[in-house]
Formats: sequence, structure tokens, C-alpha cells
Amino acid sequence: HLRHTKITDLAILTVANYCTNLEILSIDSTRVTDKSILELSIICRKLQHLSVKRCAQVTGRALLNVAMNCSQ
Repeated sequence: HLRHTKITDLAILTVANYCTNLEILSIDSTRVTDKSILELSIICRKLQHLSVKRCAQVTGRALLNVAMNCSQ
């Protein structure tokens, strides 16, 4: 879990690139944006659960991409 941290888009992209089989990620109350969520959905296709509560910079567009790209 990376909740309530100062994690950035760059850190999420680093995690995604090193953990391509990631299935669960909780990044509530962080500063991530659509940019990293979109990339995450492309790189981590096995992602089954993503929690982005209180992430003001994450929109429905990014979450839709997660739903489309990570569905199995």
C-alpha cells in the first residue's frame, strides 16, 4: 500500500515497470494523476484492484482505461 504518501507519477511509473504482474495497488490520498494511471493500465494488464480514493487528479477517463485495459 502506498496510501497517504507523497508518491508521484514518476514513482508509479517506476513501480509499474518493475512490477508488470501487479494485481493490487492502493494509492489513496496521493498526488498521482491521469498520466500515471493511464500508463499503469497499459503496463500492468493483470491489475485487478486499484484504489485511488481522494486522488483529485485522477479522472473517470483514466479509470475507464484501467477497466478496459486490465480486464481479463
